[in-house]
Amino acid sequence: MGRIEKNNCDYFPHLVTMRNHRKVKALRNKFGQVLGYAFWSMVLEYLTEQDGNEFEYSEDEIEMFAAELSIEPEKAKAMIEYCLNRELLFLNSENFIYSNSLNAYLSPVYDKRMRARKASETRERRENGRFCHSNSNTPGISVTEKPQSKVKESKEKESKVDEIIPEKSEPEILIVDAEVIEELPASENRNIKPKGKKILFAESVLLSEEEYRSLVATNGEPGAKRIIEILDNYKGSSGKKYKSDYKAILSWVIDRYNKENYGNPKQYSSLAGKAQTADNLINSMFRKEGHNGADDC
Repeated sequence: MGRIEKNNCDYFPHLVTMRNHRKVKALRNKFGQVLGYAFWSMVLEYLTEQDGNEFEYSEDEIEMFAAELSIEPEKAKAMIEYCLNRELLFLNSENFIYSNSLNAYLSPVYDKRMRARKASETRERRENGRFCHSNSNTPGISVTEKPQSKVKESKEKESKVDEIIPEKSEPEILIVDAEVIEELPASENRNIKPKGKKILFAESVLLSEEEYRSLVATNGEPGAKRIIEILDNYKGSSGKKYKSDYKAILSWVIDRYNKENYGNPKQYSSLAGKAQTADNLINSMFRKEGHNGADDC
């Protein structure tokens, strides 16, 4: 059921300068400082709470208003007529008294109500769990139709949908070190999320087992783990994605790792080349003496 439209207000702006308005001063001078001001304040309060902010100019209304001020009806009528003559109050064609200044002060209140009402009319509302633009076309419940039957029917439909489309749950991704993959039981191995033949070695680094073993062979196990850590930190902080994490490692991560451990990657490559040359020289010398090489040492 919609809210009943309200055509009155609970308050009006009582300005601190109201007593100094020239027409209010004249009213106070005519009927007394206290009674004149009390009458005018009471009129504004009375109009504000009336429907449409107006009241009928009749003997009954004047008598009831006089009772509010505890004065004789004749006195109240004389004061109302004085206000009408000085255009503090006005009389419309239907013989209702109103105040132009009060209506102007209350106009923003009614404008706000109108905007809220229009917004409420266009707001989407829920009907049977779904949004609809209006409830005006909502069919009523017939005498023979019970609301419980609709609830039961709705639950049956939901249960059928659950049977047809079972809820899918994503398996938990298990992040492991490569050297323990083969030691994991089959129940845990199935939770390792592959990408083709890739395995998740860190939060965002995917490598095949062969790629990881290649990194271990060339950089050692601690080095391989550090290389993966460098790439994982970079991808996590930058949001960068690669088609192949292994190619990214070969492209720049190994250089970064070598720079951490050896300073200049080029210098490391030079040192590695010299070490290889020395190994070849030693092997050559052992062959001349009839040995199998450095493996006999």
